[in-house]
Amino acid sequence: MSPWEANPAVLAEDRLLASFFGPWPLIGVLGSAVSKTRPVAGRCLRRGSMNKMSRSAARRRLSRRSMLSGLGVAAASVATAGVARAACSVTAYQIDGPFFPYTTGEQDWDMTHIAGGADRAAGEVIEVVGKIQDANCRPVGDCVLEIWQANVHGRYDHPKDGNPAPLDPNFQGYARIVTDKDGSYRFRTIRPAPYAAIGDWYRPAHIHFKVHPPLNPGVTTQMYFTGDPLLESDLLLKPLSEEERAGLIVAFDAETADGIKQGTFNLQVPEGWMPPPELMDIIRQQQG
Repeated sequence: MSPWEANPAVLAEDRLLASFFGPWPLIGVLGSAVSKTRPVAGRCLRRGSMNKMSRSAARRRLSRRSMLSGLGVAAASVATAGVARAACSVTAYQIDGPFFPYTTGEQDWDMTHIAGGADRAAGEVIEVVGKIQDANCRPVGDCVLEIWQANVHGRYDHPKDGNPAPLDPNFQGYARIVTDKDGSYRFRTIRPAPYAAIGDWYRPAHIHFKVHPPLNPGVTTQMYFTGDPLLESDLLLKPLSEEERAGLIVAFDAETADGIKQGTFNLQVPEGWMPPPELMDIIRQQQG
C-alpha cells in the first residue's frame, strides 16, 4: 500500500465526502477518477511510475480540496435557503370556531360602517394589511379572503352565540375580499374584545381568516394582538411552536395617513401549482 493510500487526512476526506453524498461517488464519478490515479492496496507499482503517480496524487489532492471547499459553500447556501424557507413556513392552522357566519350582509373591506348607517361601529378602529405567499415565498394573487370576528363587546352576530353582551348594529362583522395580483390585501375593522369560551377558558382578542387561493390549498387561521395577557393561557395557542405562535401575533405599531393603527399579517399557504399569467387572466375574468 502506498503512503498516499494510507494517509489519514485523505481517508478523513473520503468520510466527509461520503457524509454528503453517500458511497456512490467513490463507486461512480469519483470512483472512476480514483481507479485511474490512486494506487490500490496490495498492487505493486512499476519502477519509475512513482514520480508520475506523485504528480497525479498532488493534482487529485488539490481537486479534492477544491471539492471540499465547494461543499462548504454549498452547505452554507443550503443553510441560508433553509432560513429563507422557514421565513415562509405555512401559517399555523386554527379552527373555524362555532361562529362562522351562516348568512352575511355586507362583505366589503370596511367592516366599521354599514351602508346607510349614520354611525361607525363602536370600538377602536384598526387596519390590517398583508400579503399571501406560498411556502417558497412566491406571492399568490387573486385569493378570496374571508374574515369574521366578535364585536367590541366580545359577541358574534351569530344565532349560536349565547353571549349576553350586546350586538352592534353598525358593525359588519364579516368581510369577503379578493387580494391583488401580488397577493396584497387590506381591510378595516375594530379591535374585538376577549370573551368567555368554556369554563375558565377565556379567548384572547382574535380575528378569523380563511384563505381560498385560486389553485393552491387554502389556510384557516386566527390573528392575535401583541401584549394581550390571555395569549399565554389560550388553549388554541399552547400546542403551537414558538415560531408558529409568533406568526399569528401582530403588533399594531404603524399608522395610516388618517391616524388609524395598522398591523401587518402575512399569510403563507401550502405550495401548489403556479399557473401561467394567461390562465390567471382567465380566472380573474371569471371572478368578474
